[in-house]
This record gives sequence, C-alpha cells and structure tokens, in this order.
Amino acid sequence: MASSKRSWERKSRQSAFSESRGPVHGLRIIGGRLAGRKLYYSGFATVRPMRDRIRESLFNRLGERVQGKQVFDLFAGTGALGIEAISRGAEHATFVEQHYPTYLVLKKNIETLELENQCEAFFGDAFVWVRRAELLQDRAWLVFVSPPYRFYEERLDDMRQLVETLYRGAPAGSLMIVESEREMPSFLAEKSYDYDWRSHGDTVVTIVSKD
Repeated sequence: MASSKRSWERKSRQSAFSESRGPVHGLRIIGGRLAGRKLYYSGFATVRPMRDRIRESLFNRLGERVQGKQVFDLFAGTGALGIEAISRGAEHATFVEQHYPTYLVLKKNIETLELENQCEAFFGDAFVWVRRAELLQDRAWLVFVSPPYRFYEERLDDMRQLVETLYRGAPAGSLMIVESEREMPSFLAEKSYDYDWRSHGDTVVTIVSKD
C-alpha cells in the first residue's frame, strides 16, 4: 500500500511539473520586493488565476493594509494572491489547495521564489481545514477566499459558513477578500459586514473589513 501511494505521488508530481509552465499572460508578481518574478502555472481547467489587472486593482485598494498581516490563501491555486501579499510586506502566508497536482505547482512557486521561511502549503479541503485549524491570533489576518465559482451554487451553505467562521475568529484589523462571479455573494449583504465591492467585468472582488 505504501509503495502504491508513493508511486501515485511520483506520477502526480511528474504530471504537474511536466504540464506546469512559465507564466501565461499576467501570471507574475506585480508589486513589492518580488515584482516581475514569474509564477509557474499548470494550465489545469480547475485553476483560475485572478487576472493581472484585477489583482493589481485589488492590491491598490488594500495599499499598506497588507503589511504585517498573517495571510490565509484558501483555494490557493498557484498561490499568486498570497505570494503577492508576501511581496508587499505581509508577515507570513498559509496556503490551502485540494487539487494535488496544483498543490505541487504551488509548492514549486514557493520554493522557486525562496519563500519557505514565510510560506507553508497544505493539501486538503479548505472547508474542512478552516473548521479544524487553530489559526494564529497574534496578528491581524488577510484572508483570500477565491473558490470555484460553482461553489456559490453547489455549496452555498458551506461558503456562507466558511466566511462566517473566518470573520468570527479573525482578530480586529483583519481583512477578507471574497472573489465571485458577476455579483457579490448575497450572504455578505445579509450580515452586518463592513464591505466594499468592485466589479471587473464578470469578476467581483469584495473586501470585508473587521474593526
């Protein structure tokens, strides 16, 4: 059984790395000390990196509020959001990705940029991970919630609970970034969240603040 598992992991790693490539248009770090550095991207249909101009707009909105934050990049994909935050002065980033070949590409991006001391990656389901993890409370959080858009229909209750759990547990001064398709998730308006949303064509990016 152990030998079979190692064989599967080796094949997954080989597949991920053979299909991962240097950046497609826009897949690079935009600002901060790593500006211009490129990210590997697998091209898997399950991965939807936030477009360059949208990521730039988001981090312009965040400004200096990124600095010193503990980052949680859920549904992390390539890790572009969390790594961008590290580049711009965040203290530490934790990534969660449940697609194993994509998780391997994420780890490769962390290693290539020599960020092992500031980043850690977990392979697993973000919904389960948030319920079980003991999240640090010694600094404010910057949380990226960028799920497959279909989750807002197929797993709407799970999405609502995920955001509520994160918001309830977050220290004062924390920020949560929620990406969705075409409109802001209705459950954000149902609660008394302090939010600011922007539309970028089919993509909506909402910043939720906790004072």
